[in-house]
Amino acid sequence: MPKKKPSRPNPLREAAEKRPQILEEGTSLTEAGKTMRTLGTRTLPVATDGQLIGRTENPHLDQAAAGHGHDPDMLRVRDSMVRDNACCFDDQSVEEARQIMIERNLQHLPVVDRKKRVIGMVSRQDLDEAAQPRSKCRKADIAPGNLPGH
Repeated sequence: MPKKKPSRPNPLREAAEKRPQILEEGTSLTEAGKTMRTLGTRTLPVATDGQLIGRTENPHLDQAAAGHGHDPDMLRVRDSMVRDNACCFDDQSVEEARQIMIERNLQHLPVVDRKKRVIGMVSRQDLDEAAQPRSKCRKADIAPGNLPGH
């Protein structure tokens, strides 16, 4: 029986899985605005049956629609989303994701699998943190009583 290879850590996927929230295209602008404000985010991926079709970039899209005389309960996310499907795949490197964000001037980027199913969203800060080497040193290991000569 062949041994299963240990899976390598995937910093991009791990970062994306911290923000798994998505909006379905049929969500009302009222509900989408409430969700985005509750989460404290400016951007969320928009999906149909889990597959990426766009993104929202305004946590007050319901208020903006009402300000233009539209009923945000009647309008859907698909009516106001950005249809540019800029994204990266979950098996790409952190550097590749960062390059996409730079080229497209994005602060947030949806992460999808190879079937375009949304895994989550990453920010530039997430990528910076994912690129940092993880220390194996614990705080207790560097306490003054644990250092040589103390």
